[in-house]
Amino acid sequence: MSLLLVLVLSGCVTPTGPTEVRRFHSIDNSASLASTRIAIIPANDVAEQILQFRIYAQAVENALRAQGFVIVDAADSPDQIARVSYNSEQRTVGSGRGPVSVGVGGGTGGFRGGLGGGIGFNLGGGSSERIFTEMRVSIEQQSDGQRLWEGEALSETKSGSPEAEPRLIAAKLADAMFLDFPGESGESYEVK
Repeated sequence: MSLLLVLVLSGCVTPTGPTEVRRFHSIDNSASLASTRIAIIPANDVAEQILQFRIYAQAVENALRAQGFVIVDAADSPDQIARVSYNSEQRTVGSGRGPVSVGVGGGTGGFRGGLGGGIGFNLGGGSSERIFTEMRVSIEQQSDGQRLWEGEALSETKSGSPEAEPRLIAAKLADAMFLDFPGESGESYEVK
């Protein structure tokens, strides 16, 4: 069996896929992203999901600390605010599909614009439950609300696998998003 086929087949049983990351910042403001006092808050109303939000906030907090930021409470006059949002859903993939699928997607709005596509090969022949999780973080100046940086990360994990634990997913997303922070504006990359 060829090495390529072995690598492709071994990828089919992997419980977690690569994390896809996109991030943007204003070149003029990238110097403002140096180590500073920062508070982490929800990007939207998550009052009903506050315990789950805390998992994602903790992962972002750990990643920001690793970058030299000092984490403070929002009431303690931080220099910057990190707004965190997330979405996680379970989907059945692979059922009713042919051996080859082609996908195209796009988006607009704010810094998030783009068009992408891909080709997938269904080698398993069956369906499986997968967890798709997306996390977004934007960093703003506390004084005027000016957005300095934003990133988004997306992962796919096999449902029921040890890697499907929410804390592990959140840590993987945050670590990938803040890799080589602040990064090149407009870059997209994958972390395996």
